[in-house]
Amino acid sequence: MRFATAYLCFAILTRSAFAQSGSIAGTVTDPDGSGISPARVEAKNSATGKVYATMTSGQGAYSIGRLPAGTYDITVPAVGFTFNKYEQKGVAVKAGEAARTDIHLPWGGNLGTPGDDFSLIAPRGSVKGPAPRGRDGKPDLSGVWIGNAPDVDTPELLPWAEAITKQRRAKGTGNPGESCLPGDVFLVSPFIYRIIQTPSIMAILWEGNVPGFTQIFLDGLLAC
Repeated sequence: MRFATAYLCFAILTRSAFAQSGSIAGTVTDPDGSGISPARVEAKNSATGKVYATMTSGQGAYSIGRLPAGTYDITVPAVGFTFNKYEQKGVAVKAGEAARTDIHLPWGGNLGTPGDDFSLIAPRGSVKGPAPRGRDGKPDLSGVWIGNAPDVDTPELLPWAEAITKQRRAKGTGNPGESCLPGDVFLVSPFIYRIIQTPSIMAILWEGNVPGFTQIFLDGLLAC
């Protein structure tokens, strides 16, 4: 009997708490009307400053519940190069009601170019396990990669290399890019790289390089 009474009191209090709160729900879409996911949606209470947040689903839908009645500022942080930060102030939430707030994001710096945003590709997963190998048994790096600076201390130059570097910087000349040579062989920029590897040559393509590709000869031969 006591258990039933306690459960009834708990149910009444829970329903009362839900009745005194509301929610904000809607969809986050791009200029073409497609849902954006993953995207973080934040609701900041204008009076208390408390932030409530959630992530959109595969169709761009979101819902933030159990919000105390009041006014909220809605924010969607920037999504890589594709979508800039979005803000909408003064969304009213009433007790026991759902405030419908659909969010339409304009294109950002890459103008919505498919496959041109590392932040959207990275969550899809990465290579795990042993490195893929070609028919010759050597590691095969063919595929699409996301560049990132290594999480290690910057290596120190050897004395002769440091001297050459200082000399070229003083003259303002001598950089590899001046002769249309590759300026970024290692994948250290936050861009998307495509590697095409054969037994004799490896080609690295990416939009940030001049002339736009790097050739690495694997058979010991050089070409002009």
